Amino acid sequence: MVRDISGAGTPQSGASNTNKSANSGDVLAKQLPGNQPQTAQKPESAKDVVEISSQAKVMKNLEAKLSQLPDIDLKRVDAIKSAIADGSYEVDAQSIADRMLQADDDFNFS
Repeated sequence: MVRDISGAGTPQSGASNTNKSANSGDVLAKQLPGNQPQTAQKPESAKDVVEISSQAKVMKNLEAKLSQLPDIDLKRVDAIKSAIADGSYEVDAQSIADRMLQADDDFNFS
């Protein structure tokens, strides 16, 4: 359902909307003194200063170190591939189930 809230629409009980439309510009013109937009001016001597906290510096260093690491541990992938290929890879179903339940608990916000 769309409702027109601008005041323009069908006249109610025989009243005319012409006054509403004509006066809406007057209301906007009266909102600012002198009908001039106001702008904030900074003094010439004011300068913006940014200071980074020590925690932010630590985070930036950790982020840089992490970006150096590979996304995938290729040695571990190769070891698992080998174990699967020779039949020695064992799946611990209970451990997987426990971790899935823990993950569900971690993300359950209700």
